[in-house]
Amino acid sequence: MIIENQIFNDAMAKRISAEGFIYRVQIQNPGVVGSVTQFNVQIQNDSDFLWVATALVSYNAGAIVANPDYLLTVLDTGTGRQLQDGPIHVANCTGTAQWPFKLPEPKLCRGGGTLNFQLTDTSGAADLVDIALHGYKVYKLAGFTR
Repeated sequence: MIIENQIFNDAMAKRISAEGFIYRVQIQNPGVVGSVTQFNVQIQNDSDFLWVATALVSYNAGAIVANPDYLLTVLDTGTGRQLQDGPIHVANCTGTAQWPFKLPEPKLCRGGGTLNFQLTDTSGAADLVDIALHGYKVYKLAGFTR
């Protein structure tokens, strides 16, 4: 993992400090079959965020939906880059609370940037969707620039 090695080297050289952090998005009543819900994750200005893994939990009437049926699209609005070539079923790009999906290469998100998500409901079977982005807040130390 190239970016993880760089973060490790910068931390060892005391150029940065990294702390575990989770950004969370909760979607109430995602809608009916075919509906698209957009939501943003605003990366806090105090640090960059190294996104390492993703988990999704879907609920219907308080019970966990075993196989949630959604399509997900992610855009990094800070760079203008889409993170995939089209909507992807959540079974292919998110994990569960017990087994988060580890990204093939962690994504460094700039402080103050925004990740835009589109969730397409293909089943209409849930009343709550909770998505967690697991990673690290990366703080620059004195005299270090990005």
